[in-house]
Amino acid sequence: MDLSSVSSFVGSVLAISTPLLLVASLELLVQRSGVINLGVEGAMLIGAFTAYAVTLHTSNPLLGLLSAIALGSLVSIIFTIMTVYMKLDQIVVGVSISMASIGLTSYLYRLIAGYGPPPKIESTLSDIVSPTLKSIPIAGETIFQNPLTPISLALPIVSWLLLGRSVAGAMIKASGEDPGRACRLGVDVAMIRFILLTLEGAASGAAGGLLSIGYYGSFLENITAGRGYLAVALVILSSWSPSKLLSAVLIFGLAEVAQLRLQASGIIEIPYQLALSVPYILTLAILAISGGGKRAPRSLGSSEYEC
Repeated sequence: MDLSSVSSFVGSVLAISTPLLLVASLELLVQRSGVINLGVEGAMLIGAFTAYAVTLHTSNPLLGLLSAIALGSLVSIIFTIMTVYMKLDQIVVGVSISMASIGLTSYLYRLIAGYGPPPKIESTLSDIVSPTLKSIPIAGETIFQNPLTPISLALPIVSWLLLGRSVAGAMIKASGEDPGRACRLGVDVAMIRFILLTLEGAASGAAGGLLSIGYYGSFLENITAGRGYLAVALVILSSWSPSKLLSAVLIFGLAEVAQLRLQASGIIEIPYQLALSVPYILTLAILAISGGGKRAPRSLGSSEYEC
């Protein structure tokens, strides 16, 4: 296997891993603060549609990405108001937002595209990356094909440093372990959760935008295909550890690319439904074998606490 083939393979792994890392890294911080947000699937979907619609009409992928970030943040703010401030059930609200997003984006997409072939956008996120970065040997073909991959790779490291080596990280962990006591000691638990959820919404919108205007160049109904839910699951299965999370996402991306290429080459001939399940099974098996790690934050999923 020559160097160009290796670069192509690594680039494909990072392309699949980037949206998951963007969402999962922020979801890890959100869960460590005591909130589980299944609404990230909806934020990703809204972001994907917004980025596509704005880019289609402006031919400006940067504006499309920024719009996706803004709308993704708005979705998370709605989730925050309902769960953190109104103290409604986090699971019910998250799933409801995601289900509503499927119907809303499908309806709006049909208003734009009708029932014919989906209109293609003229430029993608790759076009806003500096040609100088793209021309860097190996790194240009793997890390700098879109502006979000280097950010996604840095986020688990930032999360690890934040949680383990900062006062803000201690406040986040206190909010997840005992929000009532943390509040009585002067920690603004609601504000911490609000900030983290808003940042997660921005990351989810960007991840959705990457799918539509970064990879597909168009919008498909339910384009996220459960990636938001997968990100939430990977956070839990990695025991809320940033290093384990990074490994799990990269393993999933590696397995996904491997099964796609093996099927395309004809080396393996198994039902495609079974082949599609291999990355999930492999990632879950490795996480189960590695086991151990941190326990769940004690207040995870609970909106009730006394201050």
